[in-house]
Amino acid sequence: MNINNYECDGQMSIEDFLVSNNQEVKRLLHSGEVVFEAIKGDVERHVVTDEHWYIEHLKTYGNRTRVHGAYGVVLDSNIGNRVFFEKEKAEKIAEIYLQNHEVIRASEINPIETVAYSYKTITTGKKMMAFYSVLDNGMVYVKGFTTFEHLMLKEHAKKEIKKFIERQEFKYSNPKKIEYIPKFKNMYRIKMKYDWDYAEARHSYAVG
Repeated sequence: MNINNYECDGQMSIEDFLVSNNQEVKRLLHSGEVVFEAIKGDVERHVVTDEHWYIEHLKTYGNRTRVHGAYGVVLDSNIGNRVFFEKEKAEKIAEIYLQNHEVIRASEINPIETVAYSYKTITTGKKMMAFYSVLDNGMVYVKGFTTFEHLMLKEHAKKEIKKFIERQEFKYSNPKKIEYIPKFKNMYRIKMKYDWDYAEARHSYAVG
């Protein structure tokens, strides 16, 4: 007996099972639609792409999106919760988070000096950029070539700048100093023992 071809009477195939389950849940997002997601106290704009898939254990669809020039994912089940068609609704949820957590808002960040470097990767030609900004309160705001944007308290600023200059990219990739005006992000307090004091919303430890 060929077990690969064996079927019992009335048995549902895997293909039939997936189709029947997909039909039970209506997809809520479609290609080209724009939605806004509240990420802690930030709001991100997503453009839905054609790519989507059904997540059986969550009984919802996952949707591939374009966000900040990269790819993201939005679940149908998050619509009306943290994902909205109206930007104002996402901003309302985000503002509640900001008011109830330890966050330094982007509008409160005032640089007095910014130092930035960039280089292009040999393999892909992608432009890589890093910078640090010394703030008027003595803190330092940092973005490494491959790190999240983060913020260090005044007492940790000098050490962080030293670490910035000692990054391996300066040894192997020969970055050039450039003029750069940063667009700062909200900074969320990291309350556990960690290398950074604050970081941007997407960092899992930066809860505020």
